[in-house]
Formats: sequence, structure tokens, C-alpha cells
Amino acid sequence: MDTGLALQMSASLEAIDEQLVRFGDALAARAEEHKTTVMPGRTHAQQAIPTTFGATLATYLEQVRRQRERLSQALARVKVISLFGAGGNNAAQGKSAPRVRRDMAEILGLSDPVVPWHVGRDVLGDYGWMCSSISGTVAKLGRNIVDLSRTEVGEVLEPYDSHRGASSTMPQKVNPISSELMIGIATVAGALASSLPRLQESGHEPAAGEWQGEWLIIPTLGNLAGASLDEAIIVAEGMRVNAERMRSNLNFDGGLIMAEAQMMQLSPAMGREKAHDLVYEAATKARETQTTLHEELPIIAEQHGVADLLPEKFVEPADYVGEATGIVETAVGRWNASRN
Repeated sequence: MDTGLALQMSASLEAIDEQLVRFGDALAARAEEHKTTVMPGRTHAQQAIPTTFGATLATYLEQVRRQRERLSQALARVKVISLFGAGGNNAAQGKSAPRVRRDMAEILGLSDPVVPWHVGRDVLGDYGWMCSSISGTVAKLGRNIVDLSRTEVGEVLEPYDSHRGASSTMPQKVNPISSELMIGIATVAGALASSLPRLQESGHEPAAGEWQGEWLIIPTLGNLAGASLDEAIIVAEGMRVNAERMRSNLNFDGGLIMAEAQMMQLSPAMGREKAHDLVYEAATKARETQTTLHEELPIIAEQHGVADLLPEKFVEPADYVGEATGIVETAVGRWNASRN
């Protein structure tokens, strides 16, 4: 039975790898497309500093590349024959046991582990954790798509042709139905994966109980990973990106997203701590008075007698995206190299 399970897990991981390739290809294409599309970067659910949508997608792409590396390693560990007899020493087959096992492994396209693994269920752990981790990677994209598709944000929407994502009673809705499923799947997969260490407790050669638990947990984790990737591919290939909304959101709260940039411009002349306090005071005033950082900073600087230290021109969001372009190029390059 374990040899049959090994064949099933191997075929499952190979199918999942094909899905990862398609998912990664879509992410790579969209990252290149939006390499210079400036948008708000967010930390703690609030605008932080500018970035590009391409750089955001590049982080997902790199995760997919790493998952394929892990999957390759997991596949090598699960693609093994189990033919060691009822108690694990193959006494019934006598001296011919190693040859029979080796020949059967070759016929089935499996490797011969030499040491029995039917009592070492870490092999199943490799498979189960792999599936759960992939579901988690996919959920990361889903979570961000849900946030970016909020009406108040409106930067990214899932594909919505032919009433996809529409509400039965609210015609205007474009619900992120794939992303919601991706998040839900990861929740279930994580819960199932938490039981994998218990399966590895199986005692003796082997014990009863844990084995039966595998029958539900292992195939379910594989099915969940595959279903999650199906949805991720739909989103990555078809998502609608509103670049204009991304640009307008950079000024949503009066340009406060440029506070760090302005602090860094002032730091060489007045020191970072003083620059931080000055910009903090200006940002607080802008937030409370519904004005802009550009309006308040000169006023606050004048009050502190440091107006002469202000730069003639403050940096613009598109000029404060750091290594974003290079990050995209590196991630896409690594992905393409891993595909060959």
C-alpha cells in the first residue's frame, strides 16, 4: 500500500509543479508589465512608502520559485518504493529480497531507499507540509488581492467578465471569489498539516491508528494545494490592474507617504533624529488639518528656524522606489533560469 501511496504522492507533486510553472509564468509576465507602475507600499495596513506593483508581484514570484525548489526535494524523498515485508526486514523473500525490491523499483520509476520507511512517516510529512506551504504562498496573494480590491482602494480587481464575482442582489459587486477561496483553503490546509507530527508518532512496525488518519489527511492536502493553485492561476492571468488608481492613492492623505523620503533628504543637513521629529510634526499637522505634507513642512521648518535647510525640490513618489525595478528584473531572471 505504501508503494501505491508513493506513486500517488509523486504524481500529485508532479501535477502541482506544472501548476506552479503556469502560476509563476503569469506572475513573471505581470511583474514585467508593471515594473514601473508606482503604487503605495503598505505596512501595518497603512501606506508606508512608494513601491511598484511589479516589485510586489516579484516577491510572490520568488516564493513560487522557492516552492518549486522545495517540491523537487520533496519529490525525491517521496518517490521511493516500500517493499520490506510485514515487519520491515523482508525475511519472507530471503536473499533475493534486495534484488526483487531494486528491480520492482526500477519498473515503477521509484528509487530504492534500502532502509524501510513504512515506519518512518516523515516521508508523508514532506508531502503534507509541501502542500500546506504552497497553499500558504497562494493565500498571501489572495489576501493582498482582497485588500487591494476594496472599494476605497480599488487598485486591483479579479477578472469579472460574464458576471464573475457578481452578487445575486447587488449588481455592482466584483467579489474576489478566487482570492477568498485561496485564503479559505490555506486555513484548512494549515489545520490539517498541524496533524502531520502526530502521524509520525506511529509506533513499532507500524502501530494502529495513525495510519488510518493518513487516508484522509494526505489526499486532502494534495487536493487542496491543487485547487488553490487553480484559483491562483485565474487571478494571476486575469487580474485587472488600475494603474491610475494606484497613482492617485499616493496622494490619498496629502502626500504623507513621502514622509520618509523628505526625512532622508533633510537628514544630511540636520541629523536623522531631528529630521524625523520635524517631519513627524509636519505630518501630524497635515493629518489633523486635512492639508498636505508639502504645505505644512515649510511652516514647521520656519517655526524651528531651519527653513533654509529644506531642499529646493522634494522627491516625487516615482523617484523613491529604490531597487524596485532591479528586484523585478532579478526575480524574473531567476524564474526564467529555473524554468530551463
